[in-house]
Amino acid sequence: MNNTNRSKIFGITFKGRKQYETKIDRSNEELLIQKYCDKFGYSYHKQPKRHVLDYAVFKGKEFKCFVEVKKRSCKKNTYSTYLLSRDKWDAVRSAKMLYGIKSVLLVGWVDCVGYVQISDFDSP
Repeated sequence: MNNTNRSKIFGITFKGRKQYETKIDRSNEELLIQKYCDKFGYSYHKQPKRHVLDYAVFKGKEFKCFVEVKKRSCKKNTYSTYLLSRDKWDAVRSAKMLYGIKSVLLVGWVDCVGYVQISDFDSP
């Protein structure tokens, strides 16, 4: 059944979106999560494509958090703010509200790497 038939039956619209992520992007993100996990003695598992957040992080067998990884091609101070998609924000809030699971945003710029726990922020 194609998306057109599904939308007629279920009354929903499917938004097809171009995939912008390349193999190089995924490789860059993997290097960032590997460095992050090495720093804290964690291991990581890439989430399935349908999952909104990129990685699940563990300390031994204990689940620690989800991590959304971004690699930017500009310097950190190029922009005064950082934008996070609404889908990702909703996934972070749901994980926190429903399960008490925290999430981390990990960003690599050309001049530095930074991370922040994003579960504690109020929604915009």
